[in-house]
Amino acid sequence: MGRCKVIGFMLSVVLVVGLWAAPAVLADEKPRRGGILNAALAGDPPSLDMHQEQTFMVAQPLGPVYNNLIVFDPHNYPQIIGDLAKSWTVSGDYLTYTFMLHEGVKFHDGSPFNADAFLWNWDKIRTKDAPQYDIKQAGIIHWATTEMKQWRKLDDYTLELITTRPSSFIPYLLTYIMMSSP
Repeated sequence: MGRCKVIGFMLSVVLVVGLWAAPAVLADEKPRRGGILNAALAGDPPSLDMHQEQTFMVAQPLGPVYNNLIVFDPHNYPQIIGDLAKSWTVSGDYLTYTFMLHEGVKFHDGSPFNADAFLWNWDKIRTKDAPQYDIKQAGIIHWATTEMKQWRKLDDYTLELITTRPSSFIPYLLTYIMMSSP
């Protein structure tokens, strides 16, 4: 064999062994908390509050930090899948959406995500006399919530949304409502 073929063969062996061993090494890596996340943006974000800003400068770095009730399936767009909701049903008249929530979900501060946390977030953008009502956030997301007439907790991990009229677009609108810790 020529010298080039021997070197090529040796490099191939090293590459195969490296690719074979890499998953085992990566599997042993533990999550690290804290530190600094560097993100390259085209400018300065007006704030880091995803609920008050809808700019690219805020959505790009912070979007992955928030969870929603339901989201677009990243592998089968535009299908909708559960995120904080493990499942949901729609009534026969298409006016009532009942969401069953995942249990054991916690916010970054350790507080639980449950039906009460959802209602706190919903009241933040829909109930003007709620202490947490945020007029700026409500104004930004109002377009996605106008079809909702009533929202209530059925139990700790089940909630019900009642719409003003039947609309197949309701699940798509709900993908824009992000949850934050009460």
